[in-house]
Amino acid sequence: MAKWDKKYFITDLVQSPMEAAPWNPVPYADSEAMRLIAMDSSIMKGAFYMETAWFWPGKWPDKRDPKSNTQEHSHPFDEAVAFIGTNPQDPYDLGGEVELWVDGKKNVLNKSFVAFIPAGTKHCPLIISKVDKPIFHFTAGMGKDYDVKPPTAEKPAAQAKNRRRQRPRSRQRLKNQQPLKSWPLRRPRNKSNRLS
Repeated sequence: MAKWDKKYFITDLVQSPMEAAPWNPVPYADSEAMRLIAMDSSIMKGAFYMETAWFWPGKWPDKRDPKSNTQEHSHPFDEAVAFIGTNPQDPYDLGGEVELWVDGKKNVLNKSFVAFIPAGTKHCPLIISKVDKPIFHFTAGMGKDYDVKPPTAEKPAAQAKNRRRQRPRSRQRLKNQQPLKSWPLRRPRNKSNRLS
C-alpha cells in the first residue's frame, strides 16, 4: 500500500499566488492544458519555486489571442524552463513547437529541451504554437516564490557598464576552480610502463 510523508511530498495541485504568474495570464481551457503540481514557500515552508503542467494536442494554439502569451519579464533568481515530448519512439521529439524569446532573441524549438535563464535575463514571450502529442512542461527557480521583475528600459551604455563589472568576478571564479580531470582517467606513468 502506498504511503508517504506529506511533510516532503506534494501529490495534488495546491492553490497559491502562482495562479497570477505571468506565464499564465489567461487561463487555458481544460482541453488545452492542465497545471499538475506546483510548490513554493507558501505551499511548503522553505521550498523553492517549481511548477509542472501538461499541454494537450489540438488546434487550440491557432485560436489563442496573442495577448494571452507570457509577456517579457525577468527574475532575481536563475530559472530552468523545460518542455518534454512524450513520443516513446523518439523522446527528443517535442511533438509540437514552442517559441521562447531569451535576451531579446527568438528561439523556435521542436525538440524536448530545458533552457537555463540566468537571474536578471529578460525572457518571453513564450508561445506554444503547435501541439501534436502531449507535452510535459516544468519550470523551477531558486527563489522562494515566483518573483517577477517587469522589463525596464535600461540604456545600452548602462547595460555595457553592468557587463564590464561582472566580467572580473567571472574570471576570478574561474581562476579559483580546480582544473577538470580528463575522462576516462589515465593511469599515472611509471618506469614499468614507459615506452622506450
